[in-house]
Amino acid sequence: RHTRYPLVTGVQTCALPIYCIIQAGLGGCFDLSMPLGTVVAVKRENIADQSVMELQSLKTLFDLKLLPEEAPPYKKGWLPNESALLKLFKGKKVTGISVNEITTDKKKVKLYADAFNPVVESMEGAALHYVSRMENIPFIQLRAMSNYIAERSKKKWNMKDSIQNLNDTLLKFLKTLNKYIDYLDDKSTQLIVSCDNDDLSMNNEMIVTRISEYKNVKIFYNDNSTKIQA
Repeated sequence: RHTRYPLVTGVQTCALPIYCIIQAGLGGCFDLSMPLGTVVAVKRENIADQSVMELQSLKTLFDLKLLPEEAPPYKKGWLPNESALLKLFKGKKVTGISVNEITTDKKKVKLYADAFNPVVESMEGAALHYVSRMENIPFIQLRAMSNYIAERSKKKWNMKDSIQNLNDTLLKFLKTLNKYIDYLDDKSTQLIVSCDNDDLSMNNEMIVTRISEYKNVKIFYNDNSTKIQA
């Protein structure tokens, strides 16, 4: 099955079961106080250049009432990461925007900053968030800050440290993830997974089928507001 979505590129689903998606790459940084080379996880995304200029300010599709803020997979006009994978990341979690071309104009930098208050810019992040949320696939987006936004001189970019730090962070994250996978394979360990009914990243047919393969794991769903109550 190949599902393509309008307005986003870089991600498409396939016939094979996908249990999680990890996107790792470099990004431009809006926060001048953040050292280049810092690795962050993106907690929410927006498509910045899917906007128009009106009265000297940037207006999104939601501002113009062309699209409801809760139109799937959006939530309050954003593409948040509500996946459990994000909770495994112990570093800084920030807001990101995606664009079709890197931002070099300082006026546009200010427009994006005022409209979205982002920390990181990429060209693929929103596609990941959009498709993963539509398909209810757990995901995480990791970004290393290689350059400051609108800095055109490549001599002032820090590619070496950014790539090294991203690789180190990714390997560390995978080791953390593998610990949970090892628990699933350890028959002497009994695991209980509790989720809210409205947590679609966990309450879907694919996840239920997958967890049922492990005899030492039980999953419970509840309508309460917290996972502890569930």
